[in-house]
Amino acid sequence: MHWIWWVVGAVVLLGVAAFAYGIYLVRRSLQQAVHESHKVTRDQFPELVNEGILVYRDKLNIDIDLDDPEASAKAISDGFDRFDELKAAFATEDFWWRFVLPTGALIAEFFCLHGNGELEQEEDGEWAIKIPFADGEDGATTFPFAKSIKQATEGDPGDVYAYLICSLKLEETLKAAGH
Repeated sequence: MHWIWWVVGAVVLLGVAAFAYGIYLVRRSLQQAVHESHKVTRDQFPELVNEGILVYRDKLNIDIDLDDPEASAKAISDGFDRFDELKAAFATEDFWWRFVLPTGALIAEFFCLHGNGELEQEEDGEWAIKIPFADGEDGATTFPFAKSIKQATEGDPGDVYAYLICSLKLEETLKAAGH
């Protein structure tokens, strides 16, 4: 009868070990995604945007028309709403979270086209989009690769759409609120 406790203990131990290994893999993937996003050069953005458009179309059956802010925000968001498919569509054998690069570039391009955003690389290597207000005030700053990572780790369906569309209306919203 004591052997049952040994079997139960072994099963529990294996479960805990598998869970811990899963956490390790996710953390390692996140670190790799951050590291790789810091290595992206300004010249790589058009290539990453094009890759994003093509992979969304060919593997996810989602068309992105960056000329249309409403439709492109919805399309980019729809990809994130199907996260497992999105991740698999861009994954390589050595970089499972590679989706961060083209989706981050798509988000950056969206803000450059529709929010008058300016692409800048921070001192730590992170890419930022500076979105100026029309009256010359500083505006807002967003981090497109970080947004892709955050959406993957803690986002809900529709969050990317709301983020993109609301960010375009940020200046109006702040002025209406008296800021």
